[in-house]
Amino acid sequence: VNCQSTCQMCIRDRSGAVPETILEALAGDKDPDVRIAAASNPRLPHDALRALLNDRDPEVRREVVIHGALEYSELAALDSTK
Repeated sequence: VNCQSTCQMCIRDRSGAVPETILEALAGDKDPDVRIAAASNPRLPHDALRALLNDRDPEVRREVVIHGALEYSELAALDSTK
């Protein structure tokens, strides 16, 4: 069993099994794969999702755009030069 992929599947879980406070903490994790998984969860609090727009990892920022919960005006703040 690959614990990392199992953990990421749990984080991405859309059923509400992962509390929002945990998702918010995971959005600040040092591992970009964990942040990507958190950004893909529709229950991630809006402030945490918005904060990930400035993530140093382009794949995390990509997942925020794919998430679809942010307004165009918020996405316009995304710095594409990072």
